[in-house]
Amino acid sequence: MPWRLLKYGLTRSHPEPRMFTPPDALKSGYDVVIIGAGGHGLASAYYLARDHGIRNIAVIEKGYVGGGNTGRNTTIIRSNYLTPEGVQFYDESIRLWQDLSQDFDLNLFYSTRGHFTLAHTDASMRTMRWRAEVNKHFSVDSEVVDAQAVHEAIPHMDMSAGGHAPVLGALYHAPGAIARHDAVAWGYGRGADRRGVEIHQNTEVLGIETEDTGSGPRVKAVVTSRGRIETRKVLCAVAGSTPRHRDARWRRVRDRARRAPARARRSSYPCAEWLREQPARRPPRCRRRSACSPPRANASCASTHRCARA
Repeated sequence: MPWRLLKYGLTRSHPEPRMFTPPDALKSGYDVVIIGAGGHGLASAYYLARDHGIRNIAVIEKGYVGGGNTGRNTTIIRSNYLTPEGVQFYDESIRLWQDLSQDFDLNLFYSTRGHFTLAHTDASMRTMRWRAEVNKHFSVDSEVVDAQAVHEAIPHMDMSAGGHAPVLGALYHAPGAIARHDAVAWGYGRGADRRGVEIHQNTEVLGIETEDTGSGPRVKAVVTSRGRIETRKVLCAVAGSTPRHRDARWRRVRDRARRAPARARRSSYPCAEWLREQPARRPPRCRRRSACSPPRANASCASTHRCARA
């Protein structure tokens, strides 16, 4: 980092206001509770407040803003997908990205660089042509290029891939871009905060309470490490942590079911029957399979590597 930039960042002559105001305490209830203060959670809060006028929203985050997938993903922005639904969805996303810095009055370091999806086999090249045709059908700028075009654009890349899988060509997507996704989370957070949304960091969700209204379970409240919140609308935007919150919700349902057996049949976990029908997974195969093949039924090998039972 240049010394002049560091000095500018630490000077008191150009103080930067806080990105958002930390609320003092949780209220007893909100119109909407969003679990997860990453890109998806904060974007949802921002657009609910800006476009729909819903401002009584609490965003609950166990850690800190942008501390999950948002802060460690690949930062690639593109719309050259294969399915028509994916292409249209991500193409709209690119249009949103292009104006976000102006919307937030914050530099997101959005930079259009172009994107190559490399193909190392004939089958991959066929897929690239397929994707290019789908993209062009929806006016997305994508084209298949040969290995020479890739080499001319990226001369420092080893086109032989170490001699193992030479590059045969690629799908080139000119609008492909990169950005600071963590900055986007902070931008959405600041925009949501200015519209009345509360962002509560270091607050863990412990469970989701539901009640049976006759047509199935309905959200009643969210229980957190800082208290209970009444709400009818919950958005779970926690990426890989979703199963934990899902299980927390149904664990509370089952706890109440022990007190109300008749209600248990209506509030049971909807996938339970499907899960019970799935075949049991096979034990892991022996890592020394080649050394133990054909399997030898000796005690030490069976107990250590399981190859006698593989």
